[in-house]
Amino acid sequence: MAKVAVRVADITVYYDSTPALKGATIEVEEGSFTGVVGPNGSGKTTLLKAVAKLLEPSSGAVYVDGRSLREYSRLELARRLALVPQEHPEGFNLTVADLVLAGRYPYSPGCWWESQEDEREAMRALNELRLVELSRRRLSELSGGERQRAYLARALAQRPRVLLV
Repeated sequence: MAKVAVRVADITVYYDSTPALKGATIEVEEGSFTGVVGPNGSGKTTLLKAVAKLLEPSSGAVYVDGRSLREYSRLELARRLALVPQEHPEGFNLTVADLVLAGRYPYSPGCWWESQEDEREAMRALNELRLVELSRRRLSELSGGERQRAYLARALAQRPRVLLV
């Protein structure tokens, strides 16, 4: 029997007094690919944000590797889980290489100094997504698809056990 990597147990999330997600339950096995499908406004993004600990459910619980999200610090969770955002914040006009290196932050020893391992992991992610030739370009200079690949590379450089896209 496969190990459950993520378990969402009957969560409900409200925005103000409006339920955005009600009674959601799902189990995702380790090593599997799972899609969440539904119409606009049905709570797909809200579910991903709850699993990533960006939103707190008003009821129910989320578990990663058998532990409640409440037991994880943000840093500890970032070593296990990465989220590729649907929309990207403006104003962070980093180069692609710097964005991908930012994915290694959960492994830095306190201040921001990248190790040789961080450089290797970033280069692996850049190669994997064919972004090496774009690595010195700024995010504002990329097409929407190239920018999305850069954020995916950042998430892959994190080496998460759970990848939310």
